[in-house]
Amino acid sequence: MNAFVARYRPIAFGSLVALTLFVGGMLIAPFLPALLWAAVIAVLVSPIYKRFRKKLSPNWAATATTFLTIALIGVPLALVGTVLTLQITASAHQFAQSQGTSELSADQIFTELDRLIKPIALQVGAPDFTLQGWLETNREGLVKSAGAVATAAAKATGQTLFTLVVAFLTLFFMLRDGHKLREPALELIPLTRERAEAILIRMEATIHAVFVGIVLVALIQGGIAGLAYWLTGVPSPLVWWVATTVLCAVPLLGAPIIYVPLSLLLIAQGKYWQGITLAAVGFLLVSQSDNILRPFIIGARVDLHPMAIFFSLLGGIFAMGPVGIMVGPIVLTMLLALQEIIRERLKEKIPTEPAPAS
Repeated sequence: MNAFVARYRPIAFGSLVALTLFVGGMLIAPFLPALLWAAVIAVLVSPIYKRFRKKLSPNWAATATTFLTIALIGVPLALVGTVLTLQITASAHQFAQSQGTSELSADQIFTELDRLIKPIALQVGAPDFTLQGWLETNREGLVKSAGAVATAAAKATGQTLFTLVVAFLTLFFMLRDGHKLREPALELIPLTRERAEAILIRMEATIHAVFVGIVLVALIQGGIAGLAYWLTGVPSPLVWWVATTVLCAVPLLGAPIIYVPLSLLLIAQGKYWQGITLAAVGFLLVSQSDNILRPFIIGARVDLHPMAIFFSLLGGIFAMGPVGIMVGPIVLTMLLALQEIIRERLKEKIPTEPAPAS
């Protein structure tokens, strides 16, 4: 009996640990994006927390840092949303006035679009095609598709708001109690303390490098877009420049949300070359500079190859959504650190060959 217990007790314990980890992972999975965002933001704003901590208690310092972070993130996005709404309304009114009316009707929009599409329809052998006629024919299917898209958009918006709320609540506790988790984490890592500390430091450096890369590239993209807005005669180019810069810093949003509608607006006003030029500059320079510059900027700061950074950024975004832009490079840093440790241990186990006798 003792032999049986001694043999199968480790198996039972291992099975219990595996089951517990599996169930725990299922419980945490819905909150993983929020937890990751909270961890990333906590690393970025920890210097602010330390400054507050010199004069305030841990609770008040964490509260002040959390609310300041909400202001730094939420206020620019709210301002950009307000500006976009006002500018879109003003642009629509301006377009309507250019057509000799005080209001912009749906029939007027369709008439103008049909006029632009007519030469293309003639070239492809469909002289009777009109956008309004096509919409009437496919109205039922379009209504169903629009309903599905609206439902998905509402669901995504709700999930995003929930993720933000959980992330900022978690941020408070990470700032206040994060230092208590450092020692247990170091003890669980099966490495020497120096090695474990080095990995944590490299992960923090990677987070800061990705943040700097996002900000710098957003400023460059916004500068190129702002110059294009000014040269092509877009109304209020300074406002659109600021809005583009802010949106370029938000993962999975970016400049196309602004330069594509502006290009179409210029074309609808009869400014064909200006609209086409703006669209070309936006697609070829503004949007592509993100994929080209960001890997080089991040790679230079953390001493990693730009192509490795490029694939880690894309892979992280495809696998985890917006938070993947941070998680991808962090995972890459961890993998490279672990492979260096494994290589060193393998070298220690391989006996050195004796030098040949002279």
